[in-house]
Amino acid sequence: MAEKPVMPRPDPRKNRIAKIAAAAAEVGGRALYVGGCVRDQAMGRPIRDLDVELLGLSIEAAQALLDQFGATFRMGQSYTVLRLRDLDVDFTADDQHGLDFAAAATRRDLTLNSMAI
Repeated sequence: MAEKPVMPRPDPRKNRIAKIAAAAAEVGGRALYVGGCVRDQAMGRPIRDLDVELLGLSIEAAQALLDQFGATFRMGQSYTVLRLRDLDVDFTADDQHGLDFAAAATRRDLTLNSMAI
C-alpha cells in the first residue's frame, strides 16, 4: 500500500505577508518572495526562511509601511534589511529608488538568491 504524502502545514506568516503586500500595492510597491524560500517551494521542501523584496519603495517608505503592522528594526551590512519584531521574515527594499527586479536581484549574494515569485 502506497504511503500517503504528508501535507505541509500552512505557514501563518504568509497571511501577514499577504496583507503587507496588499498595503505595498496601494502605495505603488510590489512584494515578491525571494531567495531560498523560492528554491525550497520549487523543490517541495519545507520553507524555513522567508525573504520578501519590496520593489518600488524606498527603505524609508518600506519601513513606514511595515510600521503599520508592528514595531520594526533595521539590520544588514551590504544593504538594509527590515524586520517586524514579531514576524520572522526579512524585508528588503529599494535602497537606490527606482530599481526593477532584475537590478534589485544583482544585489543578492548568489544566483539562487536572485529567484523570485
